[in-house]
Amino acid sequence: AYLFANNYNGMGPILLIAILSNGMYSFIKKKYYFNLFLLILTSFSTVLIVSSMTSAVGIVLLTFGIIFVNRLKSRFIIKSFLISVLVVNFVLLYLQTTVESKFILWFIEDILGKNSTFSSRTIVWYYAIELFKESPWVGYGMQGAEWYSFNIGFNTAHNFILELLLNGGLVLSIIFIFVSFVSINNANKNINKVTNLLQFGCCTLMLMMVMETYSQIAIFYLLFLNYYSFKLKLNA
Repeated sequence: AYLFANNYNGMGPILLIAILSNGMYSFIKKKYYFNLFLLILTSFSTVLIVSSMTSAVGIVLLTFGIIFVNRLKSRFIIKSFLISVLVVNFVLLYLQTTVESKFILWFIEDILGKNSTFSSRTIVWYYAIELFKESPWVGYGMQGAEWYSFNIGFNTAHNFILELLLNGGLVLSIIFIFVSFVSINNANKNINKVTNLLQFGCCTLMLMMVMETYSQIAIFYLLFLNYYSFKLKLNA
């Protein structure tokens, strides 16, 4: 996972996608559940060792999805999860809201080992938003770590939406939303426990991307699975 991601924080989505793919395969074949359990255990242990708490939370949520999402009101859970992720993005990024809840502060500081600025991410987000305002339509193109460090004080925007806006502005964002809509709409034509798990996994990765920016290959791999889950008629 480290070789694919090139950094410890980037290991999370690689391991998450491996768990998700294994879970989908297990649901289809109705076997290999022990392999899935071992993969979850080793993946969770790995991200704890490298102190990637965003990835650890993501793996825990996906494990919850594997166990419960098809035993409960799955579509309601997935839609609620998606709305929650979008609300979190809006509140943290665009309202620049200060965290005041004692429970949330306890979770951030004591469980995740961060501070109320999410390890200075809120500062990075502020400068990223100000930079976006200067070139909102087409952004600044694909830039390297030096450009980010010079302009926002860190080597990434630490948020997928901001990264997308900085790379291609509103034009690229609209294209990405359209591609995502087409892919998910195809998956929704053949709803079963496999597509439920896939879309729950997508929501989990979206939540992780509130705090991190990951390889676009991982993101488009999930969109690819959504699109062809209808084409290949994955019935389980």
